Amino acid sequence: MFYNRAMDKKINKVQERALRILYENDTLNFLELLEMDGGFTVHQRNIQILLLEMFKAKNNLEPSLLKGIFQGNEYKGPVLRRSKVFMRPSVRTQRYGERSLQNLGVILWNQLPNDVQNEESLHKFKMFIKNWKPTNCPCELCITFLKGLGKVKLCECTDCK
Repeated sequence: MFYNRAMDKKINKVQERALRILYENDTLNFLELLEMDGGFTVHQRNIQILLLEMFKAKNNLEPSLLKGIFQGNEYKGPVLRRSKVFMRPSVRTQRYGERSLQNLGVILWNQLPNDVQNEESLHKFKMFIKNWKPTNCPCELCITFLKGLGKVKLCECTDCK
């Protein structure tokens, strides 16, 4: 799940070549081939699998090996905003805090709609997640990196495009 940009490019290139062979098409780019296939990148699938494991943790369905990775929120006061199911770990370092599985999982879980977060059926949750594409992924692979500048947040408004 946590691999670098070079490995991500290699994985996507293999997937693109497989899709080109499958559909016998050399003109479409990788994203168009994925859309035609109705598929996802390996990174997007990894995020879907992570959220599925978080659902299992929320409903005490996870295997004993994974118990305790995602801590439930113990707050019992009034809910003023969106309900927080999982407690986000305190972040002191980038490597073991900000880039950790627990931190990434909680951020992505909070991107899900409330009705999906509150779903009780594993089957219904799986059906939703299999078709869900993450947006605003905070991981290192999805942050825009410009050589010479580093990590940047590009403007996504319609006026600049």
